[in-house]
Amino acid sequence: MELEKKYMEEVRKRNAEIMKEMVVDALRIGCKAHITVEILDLHDGGAKGTIQEHCNKVNPAMCIVASRGTGAFGRAFLGSVSDYLVHNLKCPVIVVKTTKSAEKAPA
Repeated sequence: MELEKKYMEEVRKRNAEIMKEMVVDALRIGCKAHITVEILDLHDGGAKGTIQEHCNKVNPAMCIVASRGTGAFGRAFLGSVSDYLVHNLKCPVIVVKTTKSAEKAPA
């Protein structure tokens, strides 16, 4: 259990670093918008509903999510959180492919 907690803390730290890098990059290329980054704790499952409820509450200008890159086979069994959000959120959704999922994508 302790190992799992340490792993999840490392994942949270890395996610925060990635989000900070994305904001810095956006500002570097000239984005003038007010940017607020919120990382939701989804360890209890229910990512689709949790993200949708949060977006309904805070009414963001957009939602940026990462793609796990499971492909069509994985989506058939697991469902796609990003696909659900694209079709069900009121705000625009940007899906960012991870390096792993981008490598799998057809050219």
